[in-house]
Amino acid sequence: FCADEAATGFVCSDHADCGAGLTCSPALPSGTCSGCDATKPCPGELECLYGYCLQPCATHEECHAEMVCRGTGYCGRKACSGPADCAAPYVCVAGTDGTGSCQRPVCQ
Repeated sequence: FCADEAATGFVCSDHADCGAGLTCSPALPSGTCSGCDATKPCPGELECLYGYCLQPCATHEECHAEMVCRGTGYCGRKACSGPADCAAPYVCVAGTDGTGSCQRPVCQ
């Protein structure tokens, strides 16, 4: 399964979606471009933060369905406590701090 290009908040499904010098990672349900800096800007309206291109947001509706608008003003993974909290094919993956987040399976 790969990112749904028609979904709200879609960022990338392969490196070509990110632009020159950036790479696409399946770390978030919408895909994430990384490697940005002052000389390698993010595509579209994404903003570069710590080398990652992030979707700015004010409401959850501006993010992919399996992500939320965090207090930082950027879309991030939706928290979960079990499989029922994430829509298929996303899965709840436990973090090291005991909380989980909805993540998409590795793109095949």
